[in-house]
Amino acid sequence: MNYSAHGGSSGVSGLRSRASVCRVPLGMRRAAEDAGKHAYDPEVVSIGPFHHGNPALKLMEEHKNHVVSHSLEAINRSRSSEADVNQDTVITIDTLAHDIAELEQEARDCYSEAFDMHSERFRYMMVLDGLFIIDVFQRFKQSDAVITRSFPSNVDLSFWLNSHVESGNRETCTQAFCQCTNDGRERVTRWDQSEADLIFRSRWILPMLMLDFIKLENQLPLFILQKLFDLTHFGNQPYSFPYLALFFFSSFNPSMPRSYLSNHETRGILHLLELFHSVYKPTPNGPSRDERRSTGSIRDIQLADITFKKGESNLLDIKYNRTGKAILEIPQLLIDYSTGPLLRNWVALEQSTRSVKPYFTSYVIFVAELVNSPQDVEILRRGDVIVSLIGNDEEVASLLSNIRKEVILFERECYLSSLRHNIGDRMGNMWYQLLGRLKLVVFDPFGKYVAMIITIAAFYLAATQTTFTFLTFFRPRHGHS
Repeated sequence: MNYSAHGGSSGVSGLRSRASVCRVPLGMRRAAEDAGKHAYDPEVVSIGPFHHGNPALKLMEEHKNHVVSHSLEAINRSRSSEADVNQDTVITIDTLAHDIAELEQEARDCYSEAFDMHSERFRYMMVLDGLFIIDVFQRFKQSDAVITRSFPSNVDLSFWLNSHVESGNRETCTQAFCQCTNDGRERVTRWDQSEADLIFRSRWILPMLMLDFIKLENQLPLFILQKLFDLTHFGNQPYSFPYLALFFFSSFNPSMPRSYLSNHETRGILHLLELFHSVYKPTPNGPSRDERRSTGSIRDIQLADITFKKGESNLLDIKYNRTGKAILEIPQLLIDYSTGPLLRNWVALEQSTRSVKPYFTSYVIFVAELVNSPQDVEILRRGDVIVSLIGNDEEVASLLSNIRKEVILFERECYLSSLRHNIGDRMGNMWYQLLGRLKLVVFDPFGKYVAMIITIAAFYLAATQTTFTFLTFFRPRHGHS
């Protein structure tokens, strides 16, 4: 529901030609709600105008004001120690709102709907939400850079803390708390007594904030965030804003190289969701095709004598090797509380604008074909391609199947179209099917009886077809000498 714009919630996104922040397509939203998921609406904090004023988010809206107030106090204290800064100028929300006035119309044009919101209120919202995001990103980076570490369970944490206190880090170490994680390791994170650090003292708020920050309808224009960052940091920040943002989101992808954070190109990127999306680029695997081919499930692929293994590259880098032994290489997919919302919002972004390549739409459709049933999930799970922390195999199959509903993809835009055609060609070859079934008889004790019947039938059909072709070739043709 829209709480601040006239006209209510729209099922049509991207009605404005320059819009970069759009409503989730109505069909996709309905599919998610049918599955009992609310992946597109913020659950903790409202960012931007679409969900501004939502009474369910009132608590964090109040806390947001405390966080920003605390942040501005720290910024002004820091400025007071700098000799080249005008000491008479105090940075407030009002002064920042005045400084971004020239960007207001451009910011409004970024949204797919016109908002009946007074200029002063709109700019105040942009500043408050933007400073809140910047503060969370900085605190997250500071907590890691200062004393956040992971330890084996047998490490004496008190000894570690005392050693840092003795080495002069007393200020950063005297106020710390220990959070035990599911893998039996321990994390120490700096915090202080201020209300602004409530987010980091709680176990659940920060993960929910991470998800809210990547929801399509919960975005600020990136140029607004960058402008606010520049206005409040005066070049003395060792990290750029894109670096801080990607560092924050790297918790979704711990394997993201840190060098990538420093060298990431942000030109043309419109908001945080698109910034995180831009991290993932697949390796080209062949020219696009116009004709759509279905690969079938992972069991169907195995029956065509194609094996699979876990890939070691980024999530989108699915590869198919046809030379020698046919191998389908699929990077590991970790399925937890964040997987559904993250994939859904990436796909919603791709569906809403042609300026973003439909990589995740292609990925979701392909993976949903592979896991046509809980049995397919089990096969991939045993092969370490799927790691699930959310429940049983049936729930995983249902999740992936539901994400692809109401999604549109033209085959020529699918980066996996060539791979799908190559797999389809092999699956259409009867001899490869025969070979795959024979291997199933030998190596799979559970399916060997069914596979044996199928193999005999396939062998009979193949032999009959070959005999028929042979006789047709050598049969005397009437009317010729």
